[in-house]
Amino acid sequence: MSKKDGGPAPCAWCDRPSHIRQGRILLCAMHYRFSSMRTRATRDGKYVPTRDEIESLIPSPFVCIGCSREMNWLRSDGASTQVTLQHDRSGKLRLICLGCNTRHAHHPDDSYYDVPDGHKRCGRCDRVLSREHFAVDKSRAVGLKAWCRKCSHDSHTEWRKKNRDHYNAKQREGRARRSAK
Repeated sequence: MSKKDGGPAPCAWCDRPSHIRQGRILLCAMHYRFSSMRTRATRDGKYVPTRDEIESLIPSPFVCIGCSREMNWLRSDGASTQVTLQHDRSGKLRLICLGCNTRHAHHPDDSYYDVPDGHKRCGRCDRVLSREHFAVDKSRAVGLKAWCRKCSHDSHTEWRKKNRDHYNAKQREGRARRSAK
């Protein structure tokens, strides 16, 4: 992927250095991603915007409107912050990060954009609550559990009632372990 003078060959669609070969052409990271987004839209049976239309959607600064994280073109630079083409249910197109695109899918209509800063939608009761109503979970992209504390508590209580013998046995095991120490 380099010119004869030793430097990287230019992108087939712009003057940036190419990084990725797609078929017979060399593309920069941005145009490679444009091509991927157009292919995905075609496969999903959605409107396929032109390269110029996608380029006009690029936000300045290059941050996601949903979470304010800096986005990137390649998955290798961060999968959850990779830029994606969002086809809103209203017909509008946006470029947002993959994490926000995924969360958008779980909201009714386009209500994802109506959630105020510092708030989150509970996946169980569908209420929009402030972030302090959710327990911390560092393994998740947002850093919070999917269900609010009340729904988590209610679910655990229901489980305990249905599985009373199992719960009691685990409690006895724990007590025996602690008293043995």
